[in-house]
Amino acid sequence: METDIKRQQPSSLSLGSVNRASTPTTSIRGVGRLVFAGVLDMLSRRAHRKAFPVLVGALALLGTISMSVPLVPVLSAATLLNARRWKMIALCAALGSSAGALLLYVVFHHLATGA
Repeated sequence: METDIKRQQPSSLSLGSVNRASTPTTSIRGVGRLVFAGVLDMLSRRAHRKAFPVLVGALALLGTISMSVPLVPVLSAATLLNARRWKMIALCAALGSSAGALLLYVVFHHLATGA
């Protein structure tokens, strides 16, 4: 005997009178998907170049500072796009990410001390 499992529809009380398409989280997710798709497109066009690991490192630095692009999927895609140079890609991404974290630390430390 098979039982039919029905998905429960979200109640209208949880969203109130706000339309689901106009909620801020939906538009933020859409922008995030566009940014991530643009980054992947840029990586795929530049995967054959010699400076590709440096580009991935720069993306890791910018991604760590701005937190706008998830780093792990970008790093995974970059490694798959140029698998022969995975060690250099991983090294540049680690250096870029750590430089971004250090920069964030310095900025917030400076803001906290008021110097």
